[in-house]
Order: sequence, then structure tokens, then C-alpha cells
Amino acid sequence: MTNFTGFQMLQDIMGNLSKRLTIHLNIDSLNKMTMDYLSELIKKHKGQKELHFIVYQVQDQIKLHMPSRKFKIEINQELLRELENRGWGFEVK
Repeated sequence: MTNFTGFQMLQDIMGNLSKRLTIHLNIDSLNKMTMDYLSELIKKHKGQKELHFIVYQVQDQIKLHMPSRKFKIEINQELLRELENRGWGFEVK
């Protein structure tokens, strides 16, 4: 017999159990408009979870992992949808 001690919505579980968001950015697609959008997105979803970036270039097979020391993020469905709409890869851990 299974006992349930509580119920949570799926979107709440993701926010509560996740610890880090890593956003993948192709260096060839970075420009001022992209960086401004990313900055606004981070401000809009300010939170307590770690934020990391992986900046990569396919042609030269370069990948740079950069954790943010300054910014923390709230991981939620709205944020992930916005990342998907921009075509940015991401990982939630």
C-alpha cells in the first residue's frame, strides 16, 4: 500500500527540485540584441537557482562552460518556453 503525504503540480516540482539552469549559446549568433534580450530574460526570472552558460562554436569545436556568479534564476515553464522559442538549448538539473 502506498501512502501519499502531499501533492504538487508538475511545474512546481521542476522549480522546487531543480538546482541549475544551463543555457547553450552559439557564439556565431551572439550580438547586442541577443545579449539585451538575454539580460531582460534573466532580470524577469530572477530567483535562487544557479545559472550557467555554455558558449560554443561548431566550426572550431570550441565549448566554454561559464557559471554566473552574479545572477540567479527562477526556473519555470514560462522561462523554458521563451528559451525554446529563441531556439536556445538548455539543461535543467
